[in-house]
Amino acid sequence: MTTDSRSARLKLDLRLAKSEDSYFLEIDFVNRSNGPITIATLPRYFQIDMTNEHRQFIRGERIESASLSFPTAADYLNIAPGASASSVVRLPIARTMIGERDYTYTIGDFRFLKRPPKTTVRLVYKTDPILPNLSSKQKSTFFGGPLDSPELAIDL
Repeated sequence: MTTDSRSARLKLDLRLAKSEDSYFLEIDFVNRSNGPITIATLPRYFQIDMTNEHRQFIRGERIESASLSFPTAADYLNIAPGASASSVVRLPIARTMIGERDYTYTIGDFRFLKRPPKTTVRLVYKTDPILPNLSSKQKSTFFGGPLDSPELAIDL
């Protein structure tokens, strides 16, 4: 975790959500500070880790079709002091069969092979050092991370 004082005042939470036949990983933020905090909301800034069969966290492999576009002004979110922002990012979870018994799992822009039946995910929010299209007011309140989420157990 970073020593930036804003990381202690910004909380990141994960939720598993279901919509009809689809699952999503939803990301919420809570601003526990006395001032506004600005964050970037593009999925590319959220690195996902998942436990393997040995209960060790492994990094997901970024899929080829992942968008690496630069953020626009609409991709920044200001969170007021003491406020929360629910479902800031909603990452789809997909399962694809490979072979007779193996699956790949995709969460947002990251692919995982051979996920155990029950697993735990965690997320790290971290942006690029320099971000375009950020207003001068937002620059003073911008938090680029890193910020770790708590672990979330999932069973799909």
